[in-house]
Amino acid sequence: MGRCLNCKITVRDDTEVCPLCRCVLEKDNNSVNEYPNIVKKIRKLQLAARIYLLLALVIEAILIYFNYKYMPDYRWSVIPGCLFAIGYLTLYYLVYGTRLSYTMDLIIGIIAIFSLLDVLDRMLGNLRWSVNFVQPGLLIAANVFILINILVRRRGWQTYLTSQLILFIVSLIAIPLVLTDQVTQPLVSIIAIILSIVLFICYIILGGSRSKEELYRKFHF
Repeated sequence: MGRCLNCKITVRDDTEVCPLCRCVLEKDNNSVNEYPNIVKKIRKLQLAARIYLLLALVIEAILIYFNYKYMPDYRWSVIPGCLFAIGYLTLYYLVYGTRLSYTMDLIIGIIAIFSLLDVLDRMLGNLRWSVNFVQPGLLIAANVFILINILVRRRGWQTYLTSQLILFIVSLIAIPLVLTDQVTQPLVSIIAIILSIVLFICYIILGGSRSKEELYRKFHF
C-alpha cells in the first residue's frame, strides 16, 4: 500500500508507481484505497484538445490560402502554423502522452517545441534568438520552477527528480550546439547547462538513497 503525495491518493495494492501521475508512492499501511474520479476531467481535456486541433487546422488552412493568394513569395503562414503546433503539442502530451515512459514523453515534447521555435526563428530572419535566448531561457525557468517546488513541498521533493533528469538530458543535448558555434551568444546557454547539471547532481547527492530508490522504481533498473 502506498500514498501519492502529488495526487493525494492512496493505492492499496503493491504498485510502486502512482497510476495517475506515475510518481513513486510513499509507503502507507494505515489508509484505505481512494481513487479520485478523474474520468470526467480527462474526457473534457480530450474534447478540448480535439476542438483546438480542429480550429487550428481550419484557421491555418485559411491563412495558407491568403498567403499564397496575396503574398506567394513569403510563406508567413508557417509562423502561426508553428504556434498552433506548439499549443497542440502541449495539450497532446498533457492529455494523451505517447504510451512511452513519462520521461520520453517530456523529452520528445521539449525537442519538438524547440524545433518549432527554431523554424520560427528562421522564418523571421534567422537571427538565432531561439537557440541564443529562448530555449536556454526556458531551461533556466524550468530549473527554477522545480527548485521552488522542492523547497515548498519538501516531503514530496523526490517526485520532481524525474523532471530534473529530463532537464539534465536536454542540457547535454545543448552542449554540441555551443561547441559547434550554432549558438552565437552562448552566455545564457552556458548558464542553463551548468544550472541543469549542478542541480541534478545536488539532488542525487543530497537525496542519497531516496534519490536512487526513486530512479530505480521509475525506470526499473
